[in-house]
Parts: sequence; structure tokens; C-alpha cells
Amino acid sequence: MNIDIIYVNYNSTADLTQSIHSIPALKKATHRLHITVVDNASADPPFWLTAFFPDVKFIFNRKNIGFGAAINQALRHTNSPYVILLNPDSLVSDGFFDECSDFLEKNPGVGIMGPMIVDEDGSLQGSARAFPTPMTTFFGRNSFLTRLFPKNSISRANILTWKNKKNQPMEVDWVSGACMVARRSAIEGVGGFDSRFFLYWEDADLCHRIRQKAWKVVYYPKPKVTHFGARSSRTRPFFSSYQFHKSGFLLFAKYATWPSVLLFPLAATALMARFFSMGLISRIMMMVKDPKRPVKKDKFQKRRADDRKTFPLPKKDPRKRVLYVISRLNIGGPAVHVNTLIRYLDADTYEVRLVAGRISPNEGDMRYIFTPPEQAKIFYIPELQREISIFKDAVSLFRLISVIRAFNPQIVDSHTSKAGTLSRMAAFFCNVFRKQKIVTVHTFHGNVLDGYFNKFKSILFLRIERMLAKVTDRIIVLSESQKKDLAEHYQVADPDKIKVVNLGFDLLPFKTSGEKKGIFRKKIGVGPDTRLIGIVGRLVPIKNHYLFFNAAKQVLERHGHPNLKFVVVGDGELRGDLENYVADQHLSDAVVFCGWEKDVSLVYPDLDIVALTSLNEGTPVSIIEAMAADVPVISTDVGGIRDLLGKIHKDDFGAMGFSVCERGVLCIKNNPSAFANGLSYLLRNPDAQKIAGAREFVLNNYAAAILVKRMGNTYEALLSSHPAQTR
Repeated sequence: MNIDIIYVNYNSTADLTQSIHSIPALKKATHRLHITVVDNASADPPFWLTAFFPDVKFIFNRKNIGFGAAINQALRHTNSPYVILLNPDSLVSDGFFDECSDFLEKNPGVGIMGPMIVDEDGSLQGSARAFPTPMTTFFGRNSFLTRLFPKNSISRANILTWKNKKNQPMEVDWVSGACMVARRSAIEGVGGFDSRFFLYWEDADLCHRIRQKAWKVVYYPKPKVTHFGARSSRTRPFFSSYQFHKSGFLLFAKYATWPSVLLFPLAATALMARFFSMGLISRIMMMVKDPKRPVKKDKFQKRRADDRKTFPLPKKDPRKRVLYVISRLNIGGPAVHVNTLIRYLDADTYEVRLVAGRISPNEGDMRYIFTPPEQAKIFYIPELQREISIFKDAVSLFRLISVIRAFNPQIVDSHTSKAGTLSRMAAFFCNVFRKQKIVTVHTFHGNVLDGYFNKFKSILFLRIERMLAKVTDRIIVLSESQKKDLAEHYQVADPDKIKVVNLGFDLLPFKTSGEKKGIFRKKIGVGPDTRLIGIVGRLVPIKNHYLFFNAAKQVLERHGHPNLKFVVVGDGELRGDLENYVADQHLSDAVVFCGWEKDVSLVYPDLDIVALTSLNEGTPVSIIEAMAADVPVISTDVGGIRDLLGKIHKDDFGAMGFSVCERGVLCIKNNPSAFANGLSYLLRNPDAQKIAGAREFVLNNYAAAILVKRMGNTYEALLSSHPAQTR
């Protein structure tokens, strides 16, 4: 049997991922489920899901066209006889599709069926209702008076779900659009949804028109759906409330008859008064709420807005909660590092979540490395960005505080500079003003204290880092050199507070990458006789690609290598400038810009040398990956590079400006001649390229299991030295 499942997504990509991921396990072979997702210009658009769910049809709108219009759009792209409209923040129960299809097959007069819908705590939602009356304004499902007097006769007459005591099918006026199972012929027979209802009440209007066409609308409580509730509307609570009341007036105006039309001004005034009074009452209730009252018992607080987004956890989950925070999941080491921790940290011991910000234009998106279950653990804050903005940074701070209050973590572990600043401030405020006992950990993947800003800003950020270090329980660095810099040169924190934990990755794809030799060369049109020198990374100022091109020019001028090319793997804000620079230097025939490669393990086996020219680094991922793939490396002497390359075999630089180390070649920072000398040395000495022990070194020190074990030990040590946090 063919069934169409339609989602309308707006800022609920994490929930959408979890919902789609759950469906294959629930369907039977007899069901041919066709999933369509319409994204209404989300701040977190699910572009990356197209790779994980190739059978799902995605429609991306450039603007938010509203719920009803988006459903109509999806209906035009589908043709199954049965249609299930499902909110992204909903999960269906076992046997759901069997029960729905069997019911509609046996009841041909039913146009729309609504299943039982429950909250995340299992409480029944009022999803089946009578057609609204003026009194619904004051005694609706979520109205203030209904909360004060839940058993009043007006609400009970309106919410028909409460009348169904025997769990039998019951004909009703309308059912909630959070999950609606419909016969396509019934929907198309009334022309679909009325797109004038941008948000809210479009389900009541549709059901009313279908009933006018002699179809039945039935509430059938056997199939069950868990609805986590208003996730997308929380991202814009004021706008959502406005649309709720606007659509309520439209519904009244659409079906009002004489003499009810005379009440238009009164209805508009009443709805406007309700709109403002509900906002005021909500604010007052939040102000007078007992701050010591557990959040999990406070359903009103639990649903107050997007900024109090909650993560559904078992009520008595004994696991320790870790909240990771990263500025953005762009291509680079921090995203890989965090993904490794989320994927491999012991799930029986830790419950983890990740907060991430928005990726800047022209940055590569690395969210594809997160599997759907991992994506479901991510909460996006669009205001959290690389660029400095007083307003957006303030919004990000308050949203982080809300997330911390909702998730109530024992540990907040931050990565990258902006995330480290805001998350440590948020944890500090929660510790001071809410008496929480959150352990804070921050990882320096590099630092912004050198090479990023002018002298004044660098001094300012240094002072900020010193202040933040005082409220940080543990600072993680990626190398001994980095620890020495932070403790001695910059004096950010005492050495005792700084711990070295090497990066960790799944290095197996690189260890076995030799099996893929030739694929990358074929892709870029380079034969096996051409020697390739590659640089892998973001095209941003700190990576100093100009040094790479200047050194390349000198190598070509000195030796005139006819079969030598320089390959740039990566993308970023400087790509246009760098391409112009290469053309100006007459290097276009020798330099290949490849853009991003999702599977970089295909790249390394076809490179003869991997270069790194950065002005500042922590521990570069590309060098570790190249070593694991048994490719020789050359790098500038920055950050933790010396720890990677090992002991220097020859004089420390000297007249040529480079040194041959235990596992690679090290060059003076930002010196094209020295870098060209190092490249020439590797090209002239093929035997020197295979630096002994490089692969074994990274496999023994930078494996994912090692990172996870060390971070687990760090967490346990910190928690044991702090008083237990109350749940």
C-alpha cells in the first residue's frame, strides 16, 4: 500500500532527523512509504539530510510560505491514496501504519482520521475538538482559564478527546494537524488547505470543509503519536502568537453568518485583548515562579519558548550529562573532534548534547559527518556565529543560559573561541545565580591571540581569556607546545589547570587509503607521472595560502619541474582572491583549486607531499591524516607542529630555513624561501619522503579510542572533585 508522509519543517531540523530516522524501523514490507519534506526557509535548513535519506523528497522554499501552503505544495508532488501529515517534532508508535491504513480501508466514509497524540511525558493532548465558538477564546486547550480550571464544562465540551473513555473511534468536528491521516480524495475534493491560514486553525478549517462534503472526521485513539510540542513556533514566539490570533479571527470571519457578522469588531477586539493579555500573564507567571521548583514539574515553564528548548530524557536517567558547545560545524578539526566525542563517548555513562551555531558564507559545511542519531542531539543557535556582533552575541548568551537550564548538564565542554567565551559565561551565571554546580571545560584547538587580529584586539582577547580561565575548571590543549604557550608566553592560566589531550580520529580510512590510489588524480585530470604537492584546509587568512603559492613559484623557477602541480583542497572566503593571485603570478597552469572533498581519504594517496603554511595552529588535522596515509609532510613552525613532527635530526633551521625532523620537515614561519627550500629537499630526496614511524606515531597517539578514554578520565576526575549536582 502506498502512503505519503508529509513534513513541513521550520527550524526543527534536529527533530525532523529523529522523526524520519524512526520510520524505517516501524514500517512493514507491505507499506510503500513516500516521505516528502517541505522546508520553509529554516535557519537550520536540512540540506545535509539529502545525503542520509536519498529516498526522501526535499522541497526547499526561499521564504516561509506557511503551513497550509507548504502542505498543498507537497500534495502537488505526491500521488498516494493516503496522506499522513506529521509534525517534525513527532514520533509514531509501533504498528501505527498498520492501524491507520486498516482503519481507512474498513471505513471508506472517513475523510480524515486523527490518532491519539500524547505529550513527551505521556499525558494526553486535546487533539480532537469541537468547532470553535466565541467561548473558545477564553477556554481553549492551552488558554489561561483552562489551566486554572482544567475541569470546567466549557473546555470539556470543546476538547472531545477527554470524552473518549473507551478508546473507540469517535466522530468529531476536527483533529489536530500535528498528526492527521487523510484520504487524498477528501483533501483534493475541497481544494486542499486554505493558504490564507499561515499558521494555526488551518486544520480546523480543512476538517470543517471536508465534513461539509459529507466526509466523516474521526478520532481513533488506537494508533499513537508522541508530540514534543510547538518546537518550531518556539523559535518565534511573538510571531506565532500573533498568527494564532490572526488565524482565529479569519476562521470566525470565514464562517460567521448573519447576524454574527455584526460581531466582527467585537471579535477582533477580544482576540487582540487576548493576544496582549496572554503575553502579559505569561511574563508575570515566569516572574513569580518559584526558582527552586524543579523544571520537570513545571509544564508551563517547560513549554514557554524556543529559548527553553528541552531534550527528552528518561525521568530517572543515571547518566552524567555533558553539553558540548561549538561556534559552528564548518570543515576543520574542531567539528571532527566534537563528532568523535559524541559518537564514541560511553553512552551508558554519559548523555550528551551539542549546541552549534551558524556556518559563515563560503565555509564548508561538515554536518554531514554526523549520523542522523547524532544530528538529533544537536541544537542550533543561528545567532552564534564566527563574526563579532554585540546583539547576536548577547542573544546567543541568553539562549545558551536557557539551554543549560533546560538540559541541566554536569559538564559544559566548549570548543572554538566564541563558543568558549559565551558558554563559560553562561555556565558561570547559572552557577552563581541558580546555584548549579556545572563543571566547565574548554578546548583550545588553536587560539585567536596571534595572527587573527590587530594588536589592540589581541590584547583585549588575551585579557578576556585570562578572566575566563579563572572560572574554567579545566583547559584542554592539543600539544605540549600549546600548553607552554598558554601557560608561559600568554599566561592565560596556571600550568596545573591546563591538560594536554591529543586530538583523536577514526584513522582507519586513512590507514587503508592506499587502496583508493588514482581516484583523485583521475577526478582532477592528472596522470600518474605528475608529482602532486597538496595543501588541505580552509581558504582563510590564518592558513596563509599566499606562502604556499610564493614557495611554489620559487620551486618552479629554480627547477623547472615539467611534471609538478600544486593542489589546493578546500574552500573559503579567500578563494576568489587566491585564484586571482595565482593568475597574477602566472601559476594557473601549475595550481589546481579542487574545492572541498567530503571524503579526503581519497585525496591523500594521490599526493606526494602534504604542506601546511599556517600562521597559527593548534594541532592540524590535515597533517595527522597525511601521516596516517603514509604521505610525507612539510609545515611551518607554529603551534603544536613540533610535537607532531618530533625531534630535529639536523640543525635547527640554519641558513636554508628548514629542518628535517623525525617525522617530517619543519620550516621557518611565513618565509617563502625557507618553505621552497624544504619542498625542494623533499623533491630531490625521494628516500627522505617516507619519514620512518610517522604512521605508527599517529595511529598510537591520535586514535579516537585514546581521545575518548582521556576525556572520560578528565570528566570523572573533575566530577569527583566537585560536589554532586542535583538533578
